[in-house]
Amino acid sequence: EDWELLERLASEEGPALRAAAWRDMAKVPEGWAGPKRLPGELWGGPSREFAEADFEIRWMPSAHPEQRMNFAGPGSGIPAPLWGIWWMDQNGSSSVAKDPSYPFKMNWTPEVLASFGPVAGDGTFTWGAHYEEETRCVTPVPLYGGPQWAGVGGKAGGKVFEAHGKCKNTISFCFTDDTHEVIQLYQKMLLENSAIGPIDVGPVAADMLGFMDAGDGYGWVPHSVLNMTMVRKPWGWDRVTTFMDGFSELSAMTEWFLWSTLPSALWDLIKVAQDLQHGIESHYPLLQVVDGQGQKTAFFQEFLAHLRVAPGQADRLSYAMPKTGDSSR
Repeated sequence: EDWELLERLASEEGPALRAAAWRDMAKVPEGWAGPKRLPGELWGGPSREFAEADFEIRWMPSAHPEQRMNFAGPGSGIPAPLWGIWWMDQNGSSSVAKDPSYPFKMNWTPEVLASFGPVAGDGTFTWGAHYEEETRCVTPVPLYGGPQWAGVGGKAGGKVFEAHGKCKNTISFCFTDDTHEVIQLYQKMLLENSAIGPIDVGPVAADMLGFMDAGDGYGWVPHSVLNMTMVRKPWGWDRVTTFMDGFSELSAMTEWFLWSTLPSALWDLIKVAQDLQHGIESHYPLLQVVDGQGQKTAFFQEFLAHLRVAPGQADRLSYAMPKTGDSSR
C-alpha cells in the first residue's frame, strides 16, 4: 500500500493529493469561536480562485465611494450594525477621535474605508462576505483585494495593498453574542509571508508565537500576539487593538529563546509589553460615512476633510481587484 501511494504521489494526480493532505492537516480546536471550516474551501474564505488571482490597483472618486464599494444594506443578510461604508480614522482626524473623553491612540496607515457587502462577482471571480448564523461571523473580508477595502490615492495606497497581498491578509468579523455589541476579529494569513503589522515574521517565528494552522499554508494569528476587537458605541465602533498581551510575563529561558530567534522589531514590542505588565493597547473610531441605503452620513464631510491633509491624492481612493485585461477601470 505504501508503494502504491508513492506511485500515485509521483503521478499526474500527485499535486492534487498533496494539496488535499495539506488541507486536512488543520483541525478545528475545541472552543473555537471563529468562522466555520468547510470541506474543500479555504478556512474563513475567500474562494481559492480569488485568493490565487493576480491583482491590480484601481481607483474610485473620493466623493462617491458608494459607486464602487460593495457594502451591506437591507436584504444583504449582513447584520445591520455593519451596513454601509466605514471610515477607519487611524489618524485621529474626526470629531470623535478629538474628543478628550475618547482614548485615541493609533499609528496612521493608508487604509481608510471598509465595508461588509454580500457575495457578488463579475462572471470570473466572486467576492464579498456572508453571515454565518452558527458562529455569528461576517466572513471573509480580504484586505488585499475586492471592493470592500479602500486606501488613499497615490503610491501609499498601492503599497498597503502590496503588503496585504504578500501575506493574503484576511479577516473574519465575529459577533460575540446575539446583541451584536462586540465583535472579535480573526485574522488569517500565509505563514510563509506572515507579518504583524509592518514587521515580517515568517513561518518559524509564526510557529514560535503560536499561529494556529489554518490549512493550505495559512495560519490564524493568535490573540495573545494581536487581539483586535470592535465595541459598539452611539457614534459607531471603537476599534481596539492589543499587542503582545500574552507575553508580559516570560521565563528567563523563553525570553532568551525569543530574543535569539525573533525579528528585532518584534522582540522590541514584547519588551514594551513586559515593561507595561500588559499588552500595548490602541484605539481608533470606525465611523459610518455612507449608510446601508447608500446615503452619506454626517461624518462624510469630516472624512473628505481628512483626505485633504492626509498623504496621497485627495480626489481619489485606491482598491485592488483581480486582473481582467481591462485596464480602463
